[in-house]
Amino acid sequence: WFLSLAWAHSERLVDQDSGVAHLEMAIAVAPEVSAGDAGRAHLQAALRMARQHQELVAKYGRFPHRNAVLGRQPSELERREWAPRFPFEASVATPGPGPTA
Repeated sequence: WFLSLAWAHSERLVDQDSGVAHLEMAIAVAPEVSAGDAGRAHLQAALRMARQHQELVAKYGRFPHRNAVLGRQPSELERREWAPRFPFEASVATPGPGPTA
């Protein structure tokens, strides 16, 4: 599971696809290697998250919620269709007031 985090944070679709595939494989062998039902549930939750990341990168070519933090302008598609779905996305979608001295 831990190794899948590197794929999940990449904006390359090939990395997203690899992360999903590896988690699917881990779930397939989970009865033999995981910590019982709790371990399998954790892997399934990680797979759901990985698929959400994969969907965003497949559609937009990147994570739109990173635009403000990275100083990127949103694409026309992002302006039309993207809205934060999760609290973390909303927390980084718009720049805050910045550091105070």
